[in-house]
Amino acid sequence: MAKKSTPKKIKTNPPIFQIVVVLLLSAGITYFIYADGTSFITNAWFGFTTPNTRLEIDPKTSFLPADNLSQATINIKLLDGDTLLDGDNIVLAILEGQTNLTKSDPPPANLSKQIFVRAPETPQTIELKISYLHLFEIVRIETYDPTPPQSPKITAPTNGTLLSTATPVISGEGHKNGQVEIYTDGSLNTIIDIGDKVQFSAKLAKPLRNGKHTISSKSITSYGAISNLSETINIEVQTPDPEIDLDNLKITPNPVKSLASFWIFVPASSQITSIDLTLDGTKTTLQDSNQSSIFSGVIQAPKNPGIYRISLDLGTANGESVFAEKVASVEVN
Repeated sequence: MAKKSTPKKIKTNPPIFQIVVVLLLSAGITYFIYADGTSFITNAWFGFTTPNTRLEIDPKTSFLPADNLSQATINIKLLDGDTLLDGDNIVLAILEGQTNLTKSDPPPANLSKQIFVRAPETPQTIELKISYLHLFEIVRIETYDPTPPQSPKITAPTNGTLLSTATPVISGEGHKNGQVEIYTDGSLNTIIDIGDKVQFSAKLAKPLRNGKHTISSKSITSYGAISNLSETINIEVQTPDPEIDLDNLKITPNPVKSLASFWIFVPASSQITSIDLTLDGTKTTLQDSNQSSIFSGVIQAPKNPGIYRISLDLGTANGESVFAEKVASVEVN
């Protein structure tokens, strides 16, 4: 009797797509672990178990002078819904920089914790981690050299200059990445932002009437340190007569009700290219919509009753500015 032959098992290689799937799963698990996947699971778990808990941080300042005296206040609220929780379990860690931390004990009634950060003696970055269970916030405070910057130097106009424009360009050198405040006759006129270069140049924001004036300036660093006032420059402004037809300047309605709107029409010569109107401290740019040299605009009347004077800042074709002060009035009732 013949033996029944046992069929041979044919060894087959796994399909290529199965190998790819296994490799992708292995790589994904490895990445998950190295990408702090366990932290993700932990955070998700705590998120499910304490869904209404949140940590609110309110640093009162992000800058401090490095004077070993100043301090920043950090207000901390730990909330479960609308309920304020006790802050004993809130942990503070200094990740970078040198500082002393103290707390108010007890904290104010509306806070879970209040921390005071003392400034060090040298400029540096202080980085704090404030955490509660899975919740945390990073707070950074920059401490800067409190030494006041040097006063800016005005290079133009020079002392004794006679100007034919009401808004001259002021040029000079200030503090890098800060601001320059320009003062005319002792009052703040213009603020100029300075970038990476120390040079600045800008027109005065507020026009000057005809006559003699003083110009001075201060530097302000990006941290708020302020220089002394610079050397004073004496100038004189003599602008040409305003090239506007005051006899035909029209305001309607006049009188006007409080906070209501009125129209103004200002006929000007062809040499006038722009007109800015100032009423009760508010500036409005008038438009020559029909290219007819008649500038117009809709102005809102002041709130309080009274008679208000209107001034005009006229821009000319040659780039100069003429200031026509209190050339018209509007009555508010």
